[in-house]
Amino acid sequence: MINLKDIQPDIARIDIERVGETTIFVRVWKVGFNPSDAGSPAFEDMLDGQAESMSGLCSIVEAQGFSITMNGSKKARALRGPVTRIDFVKQVDGWHIKKYPRGWRASTKPMSDVIKSDEEINAAIAWCRTNGWSIRDFRGEIIRAWKGNPVPVHTAETTRRLREKYPNDRLHNFLFDG
Repeated sequence: MINLKDIQPDIARIDIERVGETTIFVRVWKVGFNPSDAGSPAFEDMLDGQAESMSGLCSIVEAQGFSITMNGSKKARALRGPVTRIDFVKQVDGWHIKKYPRGWRASTKPMSDVIKSDEEINAAIAWCRTNGWSIRDFRGEIIRAWKGNPVPVHTAETTRRLREKYPNDRLHNFLFDG
């Protein structure tokens, strides 16, 4: 049985699903799972008597170093493990370094978000380049680094449909139309 308040260090992914008022299903994958085809979980359990809200359960898991993504009000995915994507984002309060674990999706929240100086950002980007990370610079305000070669989040067809659906989206215009 899994205890969400004391998760073992070899756990890299947890899917939590609320079923009813006090019952949740928990599925767990260990370090080394394949994000593109997670396959069967290492183990799964049905926990009854869990009256805590989904946000409360997610907070407990997040406090143990997981990045949480909510999928509606009754499902959540928690990830932790090696960092495979780093975003360097210029915001009003300075440069943010946001780190994402293996298995991240476009909607995944970062595992960490820290503010750094220009010099620290330049040093971090140089380190990424030196250590084989792929770097993409989106006009100097968003610089993204991937461990190895980046893999598309969407297929070409999905990207086309999103562009048609949101033709006036500010980020889309910034990234693709200049």
